[in-house]
Amino acid sequence: MSLYNESFNNMRRLFQPSQIHQNSSLNNLFNPDSYYDILRKDIDSCCEIAIRYNLVTDAEKGLLQGGRSIHQDSTLYELRIARLFERYFGKGCLKWDPPSQTGRTGEFLLNIDKQDNTQCSIFTEVKTIEIQRYTEYGILRSNENSIENALRKAYEKIREGIDIPFLVVLCHNHYEIEISDFQIIKACFGLIAYQDGMPEVISRGFCSPDIHRKLSAIGVYYYNFSIDLLELFEIYHNENANLPIDNRIFENKADKQFYLSEWSGKFN
Repeated sequence: MSLYNESFNNMRRLFQPSQIHQNSSLNNLFNPDSYYDILRKDIDSCCEIAIRYNLVTDAEKGLLQGGRSIHQDSTLYELRIARLFERYFGKGCLKWDPPSQTGRTGEFLLNIDKQDNTQCSIFTEVKTIEIQRYTEYGILRSNENSIENALRKAYEKIREGIDIPFLVVLCHNHYEIEISDFQIIKACFGLIAYQDGMPEVISRGFCSPDIHRKLSAIGVYYYNFSIDLLELFEIYHNENANLPIDNRIFENKADKQFYLSEWSGKFN
């Protein structure tokens, strides 16, 4: 029997059946079939984080601070990243809606206690990649422009002189929107050819050596609900950043850490 009527109180506090649009990815949230308990568990944990961090401004309408609606994919992805980071670094590791030096807010500060009893803070911005469009020939368009646009919008929040690392996390459902290693590397680091084991940059990327050095790293978050909840998190480090992120922070946590200088030119 489904746990729908017995649990998921956080979800039911912020979601009402009338608020779910017919074409929404959440249109089965109130389907009593136990198959959807995995989806409800996912959404309930997102709602718990929003409630625990006092982000809710209007529970009946599902509104959060900053004009967010919890029914939007972009808001749910922010909360999923928060959930992931709490799993990595413990509950309460986030400070929500920190102001940037431009006066605009980011998603959160990730505060990490290090082994030497000091604390590292990372200014984190979460961006959701939009649904891919098809060309007139029925082929999916490349997401490279979407990746670059998301990075550019995030980067606008940061001015020179930022004194902590800056992480942008790109989110998407891997089974609906494919963002390949090739697309990420090309958008972030440029088109790179390997001849005789030596890399050659053919076209520049967002993190080419002399630009966008305030960006410390790009995270890529894959999410899918099916029979089980699938989550993958990868970090692409900007080795030219003014303030790089120590690779030990996400060691044994992230599913992959990528450094261009160590890349063999092969894709997974």
